[in-house]
Amino acid sequence: MSSGVCSKTMQYTKSEYFKISAQEGETISISNSILSTPVMDHFTIVKTQPGAAVRNVNFDLTITAIGSDGETFTSYSGTLDLSLSAGNGTLTTVSKGSFSNGIATYTVKHDTAETIKIHGTDNKTYDEDTQYTGDSENIEIIDGCSGTLDHFTVEKVESGDAGLYQTFTVKITAIDTNGCAYDYQTNNSSDTVTIERGDKGSGTLKKSDDTTPITINGSDFSSSQATVSVKYDTVETFNIKANDNNSITGTSADINCVPIMDHFKVEKTTSQKVTVDVPFGVTVTAIGNDGNTYTSYSGSVTLSRGSGTGILSGGLTIVTFTNGVGQTTNTTYDTAEWFSIKATDGTYNGESDPIEAVYDADPPQTTASPNGGAFSSSQGVTLSCVDIGSSGCRRIVYTTDGTKPSFDPVNGTIVNGDSASLTIGEGNTVLLYRSEDYAGNVENIKKANFTISNQGFLYAITSAGISRAIGALPDSSQNPVFVSVGSKEPRDIVYKNGKLFIATGYGLFVSEDGGNHFKHYTVVHGLPSDDVNKIVIENDYWYIATSNGIAIYDVANDEFSIMTDSNINGKNVTMLYKYGDTLYAGVYEVGAYKTSGDPITKNNVFTDVGIGTTEYNRRFTDMDADGSILAISVYASGIYLSTDGGSTWTLKSPTFPAGYLTSVTIDNNKVYGGNGSTSSPYHISVYDIDSDSWSYIDISDFSSKSAKEMTRFFRPETKSKDLMNLPVGVKNSMVPFSARG
Repeated sequence: MSSGVCSKTMQYTKSEYFKISAQEGETISISNSILSTPVMDHFTIVKTQPGAAVRNVNFDLTITAIGSDGETFTSYSGTLDLSLSAGNGTLTTVSKGSFSNGIATYTVKHDTAETIKIHGTDNKTYDEDTQYTGDSENIEIIDGCSGTLDHFTVEKVESGDAGLYQTFTVKITAIDTNGCAYDYQTNNSSDTVTIERGDKGSGTLKKSDDTTPITINGSDFSSSQATVSVKYDTVETFNIKANDNNSITGTSADINCVPIMDHFKVEKTTSQKVTVDVPFGVTVTAIGNDGNTYTSYSGSVTLSRGSGTGILSGGLTIVTFTNGVGQTTNTTYDTAEWFSIKATDGTYNGESDPIEAVYDADPPQTTASPNGGAFSSSQGVTLSCVDIGSSGCRRIVYTTDGTKPSFDPVNGTIVNGDSASLTIGEGNTVLLYRSEDYAGNVENIKKANFTISNQGFLYAITSAGISRAIGALPDSSQNPVFVSVGSKEPRDIVYKNGKLFIATGYGLFVSEDGGNHFKHYTVVHGLPSDDVNKIVIENDYWYIATSNGIAIYDVANDEFSIMTDSNINGKNVTMLYKYGDTLYAGVYEVGAYKTSGDPITKNNVFTDVGIGTTEYNRRFTDMDADGSILAISVYASGIYLSTDGGSTWTLKSPTFPAGYLTSVTIDNNKVYGGNGSTSSPYHISVYDIDSDSWSYIDISDFSSKSAKEMTRFFRPETKSKDLMNLPVGVKNSMVPFSARG
């Protein structure tokens, strides 16, 4: 020890990380981790083919570099000079193979029949300070085998798999009956050996120039051996067979033919057009020379513009490939034109098909499903965005508190992507929503009205449209809140057997898909007038009251007919109702009539009901029934009431403007009348049958409609049970009047 420092030479015998500890007294010190790695140590020299070698006949030596750990030293590179360490003859080195992964094949021959040992010394090209050596075991050299030709050995010279369509070398060695190398060149110079695929595989073995057959003349052998360059055309496991014209054969070990990397396939990730200055994805796929994805590819790929004049930017390097596929998501292009994208890793290349880049000036379109409506329980609503431009839907914003949804400044709930889900609960809810695409285009606000109630609904049809309220029929202490859910001046509405019927001053509209599409019936189809007032639907027959009589539509025969009775024909029929087998019809300011039958046909005869003494109290507008109670509303006069199924009638008239009734609904011994006056502040009149008294319900929240006539007021449960969840009345655009006849 000198100045507190001591040193000691040690040797470690295993390739691994280790630590060294030192102890003085009770003090122990431990070093950092030390990596012990093997170093080059010596060579082994082994005759490749088993058995004796023949004098003056080439034979192979397998030379392996060995490290200090006793394993193959794979990083060795250099060459050896060979000489005899035992024996008296002359050793000739015919060829020296290069070291690959620590192993090389040398070909030699010896001119004397004797036992020899071969010594190898490297030329210090690997390590100029150290000369490595190695010795073989005894190798027997004989004068020659007396055997005859027995078979060929066939082997692939290069290590590893064969690449698809790639050239590799096959070595053929002639072997005699004693297992010795056989001098095919001398003894069979005029024979021919054919090389072909053996009994494994289905592809074709060809020469390196893609021709067949593959043949080797005996004169082309070098003593017992010959080589030929070949390639294979199928990804599979195969073997190679040698066969000469004397039926001497030999087959190689199994060889795997595998694809090799060939090029890149470049494409944009989505099917949409590229939008100028909007990020898009690029997918690069490594393709093998078999045309399939080369899943083992790894590398760094750079993207650049091919054709076109614009600038490709952002996300131009892909360094991660998974199963042969790499992607970028934020590439942009700045010019509206057709262009292409190139990909290269310096060795392999690829280019996309032409890609169109466009400007996107069109806002996306969003739909709600369901698109509003009246429901008895909470509703899950899905907002779905479709971009009619090219950039794609970026996000959706919506509100349920009546305020305008906005992205900037933010107001409402914003959901990224092309869909959003929400739940609408009890009450009246106005859903407002809109979407934005990646180009920054924002659509106009859209609206859907929802009414959720487990208590039922009220509907009012006015000349301004359809309105809906929650709850049971009100009394004078209640003020129901109505929400507008439709427009276009409907006069009557029926939803039955999956069809929606709307009577208007422009004809009859019928929808079979909830109001998305309508068929429009007019005088052209057989109506006596386009001025349709009321509708009655009875299975296979539609009864349609107009200002010019009643039409019957026979559904089965797709045929309109006009009722011929003179009391009805050509008259303004403003009231129509089916009570059992009896059809009631009210001709405005003329009289109320009825006819019976099943079915009722165009030739049915109507008789006078016997109500109304003046034009004033013959302005029949609507009718309803509940059991034996019947009520007919009369504009400006009140109601005609029958409690015995229509045998007798009594006029019940209030003494105030609320008597201007245009609709009637019976429920729980009360008759509700919708007020059609343009001046009265009351809009619902209630007649209590039990107390024979009137009361009034103010629905002043009709503020914007206070000057509009109410043409119908009803509760679906009592008026038309099929109308409980009206699908169209809830849509903001009820009737496509561009189809007016």
